[in-house]
Amino acid sequence: PLQRRIRRFYEYYLERKSVFSIESILHEVSSTLKHELCDHFFGDIVSDVPFFQGRDPSFVALVCLKLEPFFMEAGEFVCRKGVIGTELYFLRKGSVHLRVAGSAIKVDGGRLFEGACFGHEMLLVNVRQQWDVQAVTYCELLYLSKEAFQQLTPSYPGLRKELLDAAA
Repeated sequence: PLQRRIRRFYEYYLERKSVFSIESILHEVSSTLKHELCDHFFGDIVSDVPFFQGRDPSFVALVCLKLEPFFMEAGEFVCRKGVIGTELYFLRKGSVHLRVAGSAIKVDGGRLFEGACFGHEMLLVNVRQQWDVQAVTYCELLYLSKEAFQQLTPSYPGLRKELLDAAA
């Protein structure tokens, strides 16, 4: 089972990664062409995740270049209570439950659906995860690591506040 999960992870991951350096391509072209390419490369993410809708294409490109794709099968845990969070998650497809560990109690109605964003608090203030996040259905997600977030904040200093506001 573990070997199969690892194999499926890499099949999924490699289907979504380009052999080309999108970042290099975007760096070399004109701003007009860059915006068109961003729409081509990242348009599906923008349509799936409200956080990116209405944003400047340069912002979308900068953040999306740092996102990593992954999936979870129904019943698998995206993150566990008590672990120090180091990622911000964007749920593209499927749904998850936020559960207090060891019980069926759901947090704040508990279910998040496509387009949801979670993990803000752990990423921003270095606290332990307060609940388990478990896939209810097959889920496609993206995550932004703490390291990638820290690379982004000098270019977009308001990003930290926006994520804190979104978590409130």
